[in-house]
Amino acid sequence: EVKVVPASQSKPAMRAPKLIRVFVADATEARPGQSVTICYGVMNATSVKLEPGGRSLPVAEQRCETATINATTTYKLVVTGKDGSTETQSITVKVN
Repeated sequence: EVKVVPASQSKPAMRAPKLIRVFVADATEARPGQSVTICYGVMNATSVKLEPGGRSLPVAEQRCETATINATTTYKLVVTGKDGSTETQSITVKVN
């Protein structure tokens, strides 16, 4: 038996799974020379890079990095998925 499902009840088209689960900083403002902890978590990824600098980071479900900040900086996490897709998120930490 074949069941016909009306278009209004059909499932939406499959979308690529979300790669970045979390990307946060422990502060949005800092003083010059202060350390800021940036944490991320990714899934279904083959590579993770943190800008500025383009430094490669380990693919991890949960990991934190510490950076010393001297000027207002926008950190960008760039993640490449197993299917070749990419996802980015940004965080700006302002220096007072």
